[in-house]
Amino acid sequence: MATSTTRPTFSTITVSYWLSTTAAEQLGDDALSVYETALTAALEAEYPGAEVDVDVRLANVDASTFEATCETTEGVEAVVRLGTVGSVTCAADPDELDFDAQSSIEESFARADRKAWERACEAAWSAA
Repeated sequence: MATSTTRPTFSTITVSYWLSTTAAEQLGDDALSVYETALTAALEAEYPGAEVDVDVRLANVDASTFEATCETTEGVEAVVRLGTVGSVTCAADPDELDFDAQSSIEESFARADRKAWERACEAAWSAA
């Protein structure tokens, strides 16, 4: 398969997200479901047509992190992670997804996480 230099089209995205205790406190009693809904919507906006499954749990440290397993429509897998230092990284076979494609994925997941936080805050504040 040829190396992709553009952001791929994902068919599935499965995310395990650990929401920091501080973030959960700011979002209120329904923090986990509020963030799950917001992140699902943000990823669906970034990757239209992808089947998105997000599971949000409370972190045991005060830093939000996630790990996402993604599969492209061509069957290529990529793993995207948000580390405790706040950087998003993508790991994939460089023969399938080159540096530019992986960088684009990193940027889109970071953007989706920011948008999810904004949506979750709006939802929590409007419910208060």
